[in-house]
Amino acid sequence: MAKAVNRIRYGKQLTGHYYMPESMPLVLCGACLIIALEYSKKAKDIYNQIVESYRLPDIKEMFNELDSQLTNPGSNLINCMKNEEYGQIVGKWFDLERDKIKSVDFKYWHGLINELIRVGFNQESEQDKGIYKIKGESSPTMVNTIMIRSLAQYNHVELVNDKAKKAIKIAGRTYDFTKLIELSSTTRRYRDHTKAYKKAGYKRHQDEKIAQIAAYWYLSRVKYSGPTEFCNEASRNGIILDESNVSNEIRQCDYAMGYPRGDKQALL
Repeated sequence: MAKAVNRIRYGKQLTGHYYMPESMPLVLCGACLIIALEYSKKAKDIYNQIVESYRLPDIKEMFNELDSQLTNPGSNLINCMKNEEYGQIVGKWFDLERDKIKSVDFKYWHGLINELIRVGFNQESEQDKGIYKIKGESSPTMVNTIMIRSLAQYNHVELVNDKAKKAIKIAGRTYDFTKLIELSSTTRRYRDHTKAYKKAGYKRHQDEKIAQIAAYWYLSRVKYSGPTEFCNEASRNGIILDESNVSNEIRQCDYAMGYPRGDKQALL
C-alpha cells in the first residue's frame, strides 16, 4: 500500500492538457497500463516480451513495410488502411477477410498482448478461478494502447518536456519543437489555442488527476476486491476516501477498459 499512498496524494500545482472526448479512453487506458506495469512484476515481464517481439522477422518486416509507405509524400497510416495497398502489405501475415493471423510471429505477439491484459488487469483470486472480467476481445482500446506504447518503446521514442526544450526523441535523434510549441499560460498563442480547444469541444484534464484516477481504478479493480476494500485499506494508511466518490471516478476507466458495470454510459 506504500506505493498507493504516494500515488494518490498529489500537490496543488497541476498540469493539464486539452483532449478530444473521443481520445479520453485511450488516455485513461494508457494511465492504467503505466500503473499496472509499476505494480505487477508479472505484467512488466510480459510487457517486456512484447517489446522484444518487434525483433521477430515477420513483425519487423511488416512495420518496415508500413514505414516505407508512410514516408512517401502525401501518405499516412489512415490512407494506407483505407485502400487496397494496406491489404497487400499485411496480406503476408493476416487473412483480413477471415480475420485470422497467418504468421507464427504475430500469433506469438498477439498472444502476449492478450496475456498481459488477463494478468495485468484482473484480480489474482479471480484468475485462479478462470474468471477474467477484462480480456483482449472486450478491451480493444487497451489492446491498441499496449501496441502503441510497446512499439514506441522498441523504437526508443521519448518525449522531452522541460524548461529548456520540448521535443521528441526517436532512436537517439532529437526533434526540437521548442520554437513551434508555446505552453506558457501567459502567451497569446496559448490563450488563442485554449479558446479554439474549448470551442471545438475539447476538455481540459489535469495530468495528475488522470494518474490518480488510474491508481484508484487499479487498486479497486485489481489489487483489492472493490472500492470498499480499497478505501478501508487507504484509511489504515491515514488517507480518508469516500467510497461513492471513488466509484464514480473510476467509472471512466471502467468504460475505457471494458470492465462490466451496471450503468450504461460513461461521462468522460
